Formats: sequence, C-alpha cells, structure tokens
Amino acid sequence: MAHANRPQCAHRSRTVACLVASLMVLQFLAGPRVSLAQDRFSGLAFLNWSLDTAQLPDSSYNEFALSRLYFIFQTQIAEGLTVKLTTDVSRSGSTLSVFQKIAALYWETSLGEWIFGLQGMNLWNVSEATWGYRFVEKSPMDRYGFASSADIGLGFKRNVGQHLRLHATLTNGPGYRRAEDDHFKRFTAQLLYGPNKLNRTHGFNAGAALSLEPAEVFAALDGPATANQAPLTEIQPLFSLFVGLSSAAFRVGAEFDRYTAASLSPQQIITAYGNLLLRPRLALFGRVDFYDAQADANGENDLEIYLIIGLNLAAGESFFLAPNLRLGNAPGSPLAEIGISSVHVDLTFNH
Repeated sequence: MAHANRPQCAHRSRTVACLVASLMVLQFLAGPRVSLAQDRFSGLAFLNWSLDTAQLPDSSYNEFALSRLYFIFQTQIAEGLTVKLTTDVSRSGSTLSVFQKIAALYWETSLGEWIFGLQGMNLWNVSEATWGYRFVEKSPMDRYGFASSADIGLGFKRNVGQHLRLHATLTNGPGYRRAEDDHFKRFTAQLLYGPNKLNRTHGFNAGAALSLEPAEVFAALDGPATANQAPLTEIQPLFSLFVGLSSAAFRVGAEFDRYTAASLSPQQIITAYGNLLLRPRLALFGRVDFYDAQADANGENDLEIYLIIGLNLAAGESFFLAPNLRLGNAPGSPLAEIGISSVHVDLTFNH
C-alpha cells in the first residue's frame, strides 16, 4: 500500500514546490523598490455542476467541480517594462495540477511591444473574447486541440494605422504544459481590425490568424517496408478567419478554422455564437460548432455538431451564474441523432 501511494506523494510535492516557487517570485517582485505603477494581484475561478444525461437513469456522471483557478500578478518594474505572472490550476485526470501559464516581460518601444518568455498566444484570443463565455466552454480551437493558449518564446505587437493591429510570435509549439519535443519552432501571426475585446466594449472587428510549424514524418523509400525509412519535413498549417459585432443589446460572432497536422487529413471548424441581453443583469447566450475531423473526406457521418444554449445571470460585477444545456451527436453518428448530452450550471468569480 505504501508503494502505491508514492506517485501521488511525488505529484503533491511537485505541486507544493511550484506554488512555493511562484510565491517566492511574487515576493521578490513585490519587494522594496521604486513603484512606477500600482501592482495588480487578482484571481479568477471557474466552477460548475454537470449531469451527463447519457448516463440516465444511473446518473453516474454527476459532479461539482473546480475546472479552473488562475492567480495573476502584474507589475511595472521600470519605465516601459512590465512583468506578468499567471498560475493555472486545472484538472488533469482525477486530480488538480498546477502549471505556470504566463511568465512574461513586456517591453514597450517606438517600434511596438516586445514580449519575452511564457506568453499568451494570438490564434483565438480575440474570438474567445467575442464568444465571451470561457467559464462555460473553451474556444473552438482550444476545445478541439488545434493549438495551445500559451507558449514560450518571442512575441511582437504593433498598431498599424488607427484600426489595424499586428501580433506575431515565434514559440516552441507544444504549449505551456509540455516541454519542447523537437528542434522546430512555431510561427504565428494575427492581423486584427477593430477592438480585440467585444465582451467589454461595443463595435465591430474582423481578422485572420495564421500558424506554421514544421514537423518530421517518415515515409517508406522502398514500398511498404518499414526498415528503409527517411525523415521528411512537412509544414503543419493552421488558418483562421473571425468576425464579431457588439452593441448595448447583443453580441454576435463567427469563425472558420482549418488545421492540418503532419500526415493527417485537414480538420475544420465552423462556429457561430451570440449573446442577447434580456434584462440589465440577464442574458441569453448560445453557440454552435460544426467540427469535421476529416474535412477533405466525403464520409456521411464525419460532421460533429456541438450546441450550447444557456442563460447568464450577472449576480455582481465579478460573479456570473450560467445554467446551460449541451446538445450534440456522437462522433461518427448521423446528424439526425442530435440530443441533449449534458446539463451544466457554470459560475465564475474574480477579484
């Protein structure tokens, strides 16, 4: 029995060590120095209750869960230099794990803003704000595993004219939860027209994002024999188009995403989402994803549909409660078999 508990103890030790290291860094940054701006420390939590209706009447999947917890610290250490740290506590299997999601230095220059270190990516940050309900469900590209929301490397942002903004990155590629696993790097670029957070302001935006990352694959030289194989390099392209519109009464958006992993058929997502204000603190929201795991194939049952319908109650400035239904068809099943897959009550609060 003692031997069986060792992996869990090791996991807990790494978790505690990560938390202690984060607190030490925060103490160092918040220590005695000349303060150019007020330090900002905040937290954000996602909690939910969910019931998998596919298990009824057994109701074997019926739980309360803490799906996400962020601790965020930001401070200006010198004129034009800002440091941001974000710790991500999230579910990994049956346990909660701690990851360092952001550890970045932002340097404002006459050319634009340079970002060094572990930083947020630019592939779906704008469309995620237009969707506006990250505490209910991930963005489509995040949900279907097209890329990671953060990675380590170099970033650059620059305003082009009054309404255009360029954001480019060169990163490892696997994301903030995994170490680099090859010698290739991932290049991403986003061009945005309009405001980047339509969930906080009114207006119109449209943009495109591109990701290119080489990968090493193996192809047989002499027929099907696997003994004679040589590595080849393939580019894994990801392309996204997105648009959004927000006013005092509603917010709507849509996106088209296409990703081709090495030696695999292209995957494709078409998504639309909306938010309608019913009362000052009550809104109706919805989203539909059309996901095709083999976009170039002609299979009859390749399309997977995922639908969310819910209400959002703003109980305060930083507390939101959102009961919602999830509908969809199982992968590989006909579209006619769409049904309610789960019932959720999601809530978020921050300080």
